[in-house]
Amino acid sequence: MNNIEIDFYSGFEGEEEIEFFSTRELHTKRIRMWIGYFRTILRQTQTPPDTDWTGLVYYNNLLIGWHEEKNWQIPCLEEVLFQLENAKIPIDDPINNIDYEPERKILVEMINLVSEGINESFPIYINKC
Repeated sequence: MNNIEIDFYSGFEGEEEIEFFSTRELHTKRIRMWIGYFRTILRQTQTPPDTDWTGLVYYNNLLIGWHEEKNWQIPCLEEVLFQLENAKIPIDDPINNIDYEPERKILVEMINLVSEGINESFPIYINKC
């Protein structure tokens, strides 16, 4: 069995955690992250022009999906990919000592996982721990 775990949660033990993951046959890929990183990414996630909330923004703003159930399967991976690819992570702020590098790394991993799900036709899940 080939398991991959990408950890952006260590050091935040005791605080909320979000997992993006895929499981297929003998392969699991999991991205663990602190909720603060996830919230920053969602705040910077875009919806297609001239539309209402869609994708992850829709489910997050209505507090449904992963807010209500464990191992929630993400619908419409293409919408989610569009949002992630167009997210605008802020530039680091040395004056206030804010480093957005973890969010940029997480975003790349999320884009890769969702792209794999689309290209290989397997589901992606979110779990709020």
